[in-house]
Amino acid sequence: MYELFPLSVASTIRNKQGIKKIFFSQQDGDDFIVQWLNQLFKEAEQVNADNQYITEACTIDESIPYSMEVPIVGFNSSRFDISLIISQMQCKDWTISNYIGSPSQAKQVIVHHKKLNLKVKFVDMLTYLQPMELRQAAKDFGDGYDDKKGLFPYEAFNTDNVNEVLSKSEPFTMEDFNSSLKKTKISEKDYQIYLEDAKRFKNRWDYLQYYNEQDTYIMIKPLMTLISLQFKYKIDMFSFMSMAACSNAIKYAKAYE
Repeated sequence: MYELFPLSVASTIRNKQGIKKIFFSQQDGDDFIVQWLNQLFKEAEQVNADNQYITEACTIDESIPYSMEVPIVGFNSSRFDISLIISQMQCKDWTISNYIGSPSQAKQVIVHHKKLNLKVKFVDMLTYLQPMELRQAAKDFGDGYDDKKGLFPYEAFNTDNVNEVLSKSEPFTMEDFNSSLKKTKISEKDYQIYLEDAKRFKNRWDYLQYYNEQDTYIMIKPLMTLISLQFKYKIDMFSFMSMAACSNAIKYAKAYE
């Protein structure tokens, strides 16, 4: 019997200042998900500020207020990932203002920060794609390379020994990557790639941070590609719930040209 539990979380933020990564784990305390959400709202504030209407005098035009839901995009996150963090989306500072989906699958979750009067919208990138792995999405819609997604042996530890296992400095063994859930084993080639990556980190916690951050970083290019494809037809992708809805909007946009 397997039980999923949150171990760590990472995000890559893209705004006008550039790209930055954030990471939180159990090492930051039992409330690390709340810490992450708090940081996301701070980053969302900056995104909103970046998109304010500016006058010719280079000041914010107060007559045209801008307040959009800032998208927080996951990959294949609508089932497992959201279920692990949704309880932290309700607290004294923020609350869920809109939930679309079923109890087992969240298509969209909007969280409202009560003090900042700011909303973030959690969506799954696969909503706008056909079913595929992140590695394939990075290859098809990114820069053409598919070797940037790391490898991590999630079955090499459990809730009782996680800190002991991840605090070790030596690399994981090849057997650690065997998955009883997926019935898979790591190839010699992939294991050698992992060993080269692992040399750069003093322990497995540090490698986990790299792995998590890389998973989010490689989403940037394919996500921007998808946004640009829709924007060619003046369609805001995040205003729609699915690829089909975007396609329907494009159809009508073309019909009335």
